[in-house]
Amino acid sequence: MMRTGEHIVIGLWENLKNDHKIRPGVFDENFTERQFAEILFSLMLVSVIREDYDPSSVLMLINKTLY
Repeated sequence: MMRTGEHIVIGLWENLKNDHKIRPGVFDENFTERQFAEILFSLMLVSVIREDYDPSSVLMLINKTLY
């Protein structure tokens, strides 16, 4: 499970690093793409565990934070 989780985080992280639409200055040494990827993964994991996955709130968080 840890390997799968790490693989997902790395995929999210790489997508964030390559997304040229992200607003400049969102990420820096205090708040990195990796940290955001880990937060997103945590939100997804909790939703699966609680069996109440509704992506609308997470998508709104992403849009308001990044774009």
